[in-house]
Amino acid sequence: MRSLLILLLLASCGSVTPSRTDPPLALAPLAAAAKAELRQEWEIAAWHLDVWARRQEPDASWRERRLRAAVGAGQTQVAADLRVQHLARNPRDVPMRLALADDWIALDRPDEALACLQQGSKDPRLAEVAAVLLLQMGRQAEAAAAFELLAVQFEGIQRGALFEEAAAAWRLAGDRSAALRCLELALEGVQLSPEEERLRQRLRALESGIPRDVADAVALLRGGDAPRRLAGIRYLARGSFADDVLVFLESLEDSESRVVAIALRQLGIRAPGEIQDFVAEFLDHPDPAVRDAAVEAAGRTANLALVPMLLARLNPQDRTAFRRLRSALTRLTGRMQGLEMDPNLEERGALMRGWRLWWATQGGGDTAPSS
Repeated sequence: MRSLLILLLLASCGSVTPSRTDPPLALAPLAAAAKAELRQEWEIAAWHLDVWARRQEPDASWRERRLRAAVGAGQTQVAADLRVQHLARNPRDVPMRLALADDWIALDRPDEALACLQQGSKDPRLAEVAAVLLLQMGRQAEAAAAFELLAVQFEGIQRGALFEEAAAAWRLAGDRSAALRCLELALEGVQLSPEEERLRQRLRALESGIPRDVADAVALLRGGDAPRRLAGIRYLARGSFADDVLVFLESLEDSESRVVAIALRQLGIRAPGEIQDFVAEFLDHPDPAVRDAAVEAAGRTANLALVPMLLARLNPQDRTAFRRLRSALTRLTGRMQGLEMDPNLEERGALMRGWRLWWATQGGGDTAPSS
C-alpha cells in the first residue's frame, strides 16, 4: 500500500515514471524529492534528484524537475546549464531562451546573454530584449539600430513606441540626425496638438542648428552643442525678448568662449547694472575675445571702481587693445582724453600718462599694470 501511495505522489508531481524493472530502492530519491518539492524545500529536492541521476539516465521529466529545483534554490549556474541543454534540443523555445538570458545576466555574463538572444529565432521578443541589453551594455548605436530594425516589423502604436526607443538610443549615441529621423518616423500618422507640433518643430531646429524664433534659439542655447549654442545666442542678440537679461546671464557660464563674449556685450548694452560688480572677473579671461567684450561691457557700467582696472591694462604697444580701452574709459568716466582718432605710439604713451594723471587727481588708487 505504501509503495502505491509513493507512485501516485510521484505521478502528481510530474516525477520520472518508473519502468517495470526499476527496483523499489531506486525510486527512493525521487520520492524524497517529491516530498521536498511539495514543501518547496528546493535545495533538498535538488540533492535527492542529483542522487537519483547518479544511478539512472535523466530523462525530460527529471530535467524539468531539476530545473524547477535549481530556480527555487537559487542555483543559477545549474539552471543555466540545464537551459543550455534544453535549447540544444529545442532551439526555438523562446521563453526558455529568454530565461537563459536572464541567467547569464544574473551571473554577470552579458556577452553570453546577448549571444543567447541573437542566436535564437527572429522572434521580436528576443530582438527587443537584445536591444535593451545592448543599451544597458553601453552600446547605444547598436541598440538604436536594433530598435529600428524591430520597429519596421510592426504597425501602429508598437511601431511608434519602438522608433521612440530608437530615437532615445541615437541621442545617447550622440547622433542627433538619426534621432530626429526616428522621431519623425515615430510620429507618422499621429495627430499632434498645436503644442506637440511646436515641440516637433523645435526638435528640427535643434537638429539643424537654425532657430525659427526666440524659443528655438533659447532651446539651442540651453541644449545644443557648441556650434548650435553659438547659433542660438547670435539669433537672440538681434533684438529684445522676454527674460533676455536672465538668458544672457546664464550664458556667462557657457564653456564656449564665443558664447560668453556675446553674452557680455549684450549685458553691457541691455543691463550694465547687472554686471558692474563682477565684469572685472572677465578682464583676465584666457580668451582675448572675452577680454575685449569685458572691456566694452565695463565701459557701459556706472562703476568707477573699474577705472583703475582698465587703466592698468592701457598698453601703448597694443594699438587695437588701446583703442578699445580708451573708448571704454571715455564712456565710463564721461571724459575725453585727447582728440586724435588713431594716435601713433608716442601719442598713445602721452594719452596713457594723461589718463593716469587725471585719475590720480581724482583720488584714484593704484593703476599699475596687472601681473
